[in-house]
Amino acid sequence: MFYIACVLAMHACLVYNDMKYMTGIAYIPGVTGSSLIFSKSCSNVGNILDHIFCMAALHFIIRKSDFTMRQWVHPSLPRILRDFPRRIPFMESVMPPLRRAYAKHKWPWMDWHYNVGFLAAIRPVIQQTMRPLLVGGGSSHDVIIHFRCADTPFIRHRDYKLLRYSWYARALGQIDLASVSKIAIMSCHQHKSKRAQQQACQKYALLLAEQVRLMVPHAAVELRCDSIDADFSTMAQAPVLIASISSMAIMAGLVSSGVTIIPSCSRKNPYHMIPERWIVVDSTSLVLEHTDVVNYVDTERVHQQLSEPLSE
Repeated sequence: MFYIACVLAMHACLVYNDMKYMTGIAYIPGVTGSSLIFSKSCSNVGNILDHIFCMAALHFIIRKSDFTMRQWVHPSLPRILRDFPRRIPFMESVMPPLRRAYAKHKWPWMDWHYNVGFLAAIRPVIQQTMRPLLVGGGSSHDVIIHFRCADTPFIRHRDYKLLRYSWYARALGQIDLASVSKIAIMSCHQHKSKRAQQQACQKYALLLAEQVRLMVPHAAVELRCDSIDADFSTMAQAPVLIASISSMAIMAGLVSSGVTIIPSCSRKNPYHMIPERWIVVDSTSLVLEHTDVVNYVDTERVHQQLSEPLSE
């Protein structure tokens, strides 16, 4: 249905459709001028927010007016999506960077790497919209490290790979470690994963925690996994967020006013803008390629590979 409508639309159209989780988002400015969300259950919070704000950005460019949505939201969804406002106010101040981002590639495809320029341009809109939805009073940790491991890396998606421990050392080297006393590694393993994958992810998270303790021996390091709402809020309110290759972590960094550190492999295109207080840390040679891994469930072997020294 979405795709037929897109063919008929006279203007640009963005579509995201995940039949497995019964979610769909469409923006057809030439037909409806609004976004539609159909949801029964979904944990892809980062992707959903990514797409909504990119559609808002496109609407701002085309209509120069508030972006409104009609929503059908299932009660099992995270609060961030259940309570998401139906109207995102137009903000004239974001138009100059938004026009620059749009002019450089002409079409905001629903692909994470093509969206970063749009999201950076409308960051004030994202912050104004998302901050009232956060829970808790802030992070009790000096540094939050997001470690994505659930369905990935086992499905061997080209964009989701493990970072070697040397990259985390580089990332931590960007901040004043003398003032760091508490570090949390945020990692939940239930997303589209099987039992063996969850057990392997737990092992990887524990091994990463051991490495971080060696890097910052005076700091307390713990593993955290709470609700989606709590985890997103904790990342968005952290003084320092070290983001994995993950849309949820990147979106939290856009909401945040703290420091966000990302691997360079999350920034594939030259037109991407770097938001204020973001640090891009080179991950060249520090990404473990899927082709180098025989079996991701073999945690000891993969741990050895993640421990390999820098090859400059």
